[in-house]
Amino acid sequence: MDIGFLIEEKTRKLMQRLEEFYENQQVVQLDSAFVALTSDIITSYCYGESGDFLDDSSFRSDIRDSVIDATSICHFVRFFPFVISMITAVPTSVMRIIMPGKAGLLDFQQSIAEKASQTLKGSRSSIAGHETIYDKLVQPSIPAEERSIQRIQDESSLVLAAGTETTSRIITIAMFYLSTNKPMLDTLRAELKRVLPTPTSSTTWVQLEKLPYLVCPFVCHSFCLKISKKLLQTGVIRESLRLGHGITCRLPRVAPDEVLNELYTVIAYIARRFSFEMYNTTLEDVTVTRDMMVGYTSRGDLQVYAKVTNLIQE
Repeated sequence: MDIGFLIEEKTRKLMQRLEEFYENQQVVQLDSAFVALTSDIITSYCYGESGDFLDDSSFRSDIRDSVIDATSICHFVRFFPFVISMITAVPTSVMRIIMPGKAGLLDFQQSIAEKASQTLKGSRSSIAGHETIYDKLVQPSIPAEERSIQRIQDESSLVLAAGTETTSRIITIAMFYLSTNKPMLDTLRAELKRVLPTPTSSTTWVQLEKLPYLVCPFVCHSFCLKISKKLLQTGVIRESLRLGHGITCRLPRVAPDEVLNELYTVIAYIARRFSFEMYNTTLEDVTVTRDMMVGYTSRGDLQVYAKVTNLIQE
């Protein structure tokens, strides 16, 4: 599967939804919108079936709900790890009674378990047209003890969470700072016109990665003068990566450049087409104040609300 085509297809779908918010003058929760986008991309590419979260009226994402549930108890289970074993031992039918509000999330987790079981038994046929994560995890080259249903389920859930929350957070942070710094947004748009002559044009990530203000080291306006008084020596995406940290601990960036395709396309297409005005969202609401394995703000998980104020026509 051409990942570039998939990313553009899903990004176009999000753009259609944002146009609806503009026409109806509704407030959009940007973080949820971008989570729905990244969720649809990762489920389509790695599992062969889209979660269709972009179709939901409020951009509901069971993947994100799962991440929030996990991070909310991360410190507790660090000292009492047996709690996780107890929770996973409870049948789904019982969990539905205990947590009726989590029916959608439980259904999603159950579907992962079922697909893992089907793949391990060889009864699941891929409809993706390419190998999925399930196919990769049951290859004979992997030791037999690692080809268990629980291992496949755990690895699948991890890929879903990592491919959804981290990328969407970076895009959300980028759009917040771009929307609150008009000179910087104007500079980016002027550069994007080289490869996106109209707001609805198409391009490739190969072309986008050549744009210095978008990606490469460049002297640009500070995203936020309260954060740094000096000019930032990085492009929009690299600075968004710095400010949009996911896991709040030291981790090696083993692939600093290879997996930025999604960021190139989404940030470029959205910034070229839409203007946002933040709604009930300030700098404090995007500033990390707590370590819950992922960075939490004063509101809890990252939440950015905005109104679509303009559809760029040229």
